[in-house]
Amino acid sequence: MHEAAERVCLIKACSESCASRTIHIVKGLIKKRLFSQVRMRLPI
Repeated sequence: MHEAAERVCLIKACSESCASRTIHIVKGLIKKRLFSQVRMRLPI
């Protein structure tokens, strides 16, 4: 019983860190896309 609870805790912690990492990657991709669009519009 105790081992099962520990396993559930590990899975929850792992999924939370994975979700935060995914959000971080998605935010970075969105920023890059916005940057490239702005750069295309500006005559540099």
